[in-house]
Amino acid sequence: MEIIFRFGYKCPNKFIATQGPKSDTCEDLWRMIWELKIKSVVMLTNVIEGASRMTKCHQYWPELDQTITYGSYRVACVDLRSRV
Repeated sequence: MEIIFRFGYKCPNKFIATQGPKSDTCEDLWRMIWELKIKSVVMLTNVIEGASRMTKCHQYWPELDQTITYGSYRVACVDLRSRV
């Protein structure tokens, strides 16, 4: 999984950018989030987009107030916001 470190204002390595994972790389994504101590995840696309209903990435988070396990990572969704 490729990641790109981005600089925040006066803060080096403040955030990263990466592609949404496929179903077989979700554990890799959560490992990266854990190891880099990421506090928030922002997704800039929809899981499914366009008239063709093309899948852009695997939904790597559980529904609100639910948990899901990827390998040794148990993920809970504590806040979910959608903006159009």
